[in-house]
Amino acid sequence: MTIDIPQEYESVLNGLVASGAFPNTETALMRALELLANQQAASKANNNAEAIEAMSERVDIELLAKQQNVAPFDAGKPCPASLWPEDQSVDDFLGFVSESRKDRDSRGISR
Repeated sequence: MTIDIPQEYESVLNGLVASGAFPNTETALMRALELLANQQAASKANNNAEAIEAMSERVDIELLAKQQNVAPFDAGKPCPASLWPEDQSVDDFLGFVSESRKDRDSRGISR
């Protein structure tokens, strides 16, 4: 099979082969086309679940947590660190955030 590609793309593929990233230009081109197909599938996806399915590499969350030595958070147990002041409600926090944004906006600071 023969595929005509622009000269600048051919140069990129040849550079990848020369760097040792791929054994030959055909393999590099096939990988580039695979990535393009996955990208197009993800961009056409109607929702996040379809986009995740279209991705070429998926991450096993449990394996990642184990690799990073992260334990699941149990909302039923008290947090070992005091992350949230006991005397402050969620409404207090949201009010603080809202006021902070108003202050920032009134000073001309962009987000």
